[in-house]
Parts: sequence; C-alpha cells; structure tokens
Amino acid sequence: MNIVLSADDRYAMPLCMTLYSALPLMKGPERATVTILDGGISAFHRAAIERVLRPFDSIAAISFVSCDAFEELEGLKISSRWGPAAFSHLFLDRILGAAVEKAIYIDADIMVRRNLWDLWHEDLKGAPALAVQSFTYPWLGSHPDLPPVCEALQVST
Repeated sequence: MNIVLSADDRYAMPLCMTLYSALPLMKGPERATVTILDGGISAFHRAAIERVLRPFDSIAAISFVSCDAFEELEGLKISSRWGPAAFSHLFLDRILGAAVEKAIYIDADIMVRRNLWDLWHEDLKGAPALAVQSFTYPWLGSHPDLPPVCEALQVST
C-alpha cells in the first residue's frame, strides 16, 4: 500500500499526528510505503516526525521527497498562504512514477479513524481516483460528471 501526504513546515506537526492516528490502526498483509512530499519541512520538524513515528517502522517505511524537484510546480503562481506542498498532490502520477499504480493521498491535517487497508481495497470502478468532498471548500470539485464521494474512510478535520 502506498500512502502519500504533503506538508511544509507549518503543517509538519499536523502531518505527524495524521500518521500517528493512522499507523496504529493499520493491520494488513505487508508493510506500507509512506511518501511525504516535503514542501519545506525544517530539519528540526523532520527529526521530530521521524522520532515520533519510529515505533511504527514495522508497519510502514517512511520517506521524504522534496517538492523543490518537481518541474510541474515551476512557474506556478503560489501565494504565501499556499506553498508547493499544497499543490504537489495534483501531480502524483508524475511524482511517484509508473511503478506506483495506486496510492492513497491523505491531507496533513486529518485524523484517521479506520484501517487504511480497508480503503486500499476499495473498488475504483474504473475511475482514476476517489475523493472526499472538502468540508472547508465544498464547491471545489463539485461537478456532476465526478464519481460519487467515497465514504469508505471516515475522517474528521
């Protein structure tokens, strides 16, 4: 199972807590791969994330990928409020490469309440992606041609 999150330094600790809520619940057949798209996480916060998540090494292998290397983000007009990490998930197919056929992207500020393996086995029914409608911005992504919202994972923001 491939899990992807993205954060800058402002969201480093919420990201850590998202994973801290998810990893103890994960009961699956193999070790998961967690990729953190790093949009400017400081060395201090990265060390804290690694230290807090170390007890879950048998459940997931965690790696950091710098958003600075993403050509797709070059020239993108980014405000001071939204850094590269906020947009990196839009390019997951290119960032992760063809070797990764499927991934679960999780926002860095949620609490996972169920085993992610349940979501991993969810049938995509031919859709390229499943998503949960944004609570904060419900009009984003609201289009009649989009597949129904996946309710397999209960999260709270």
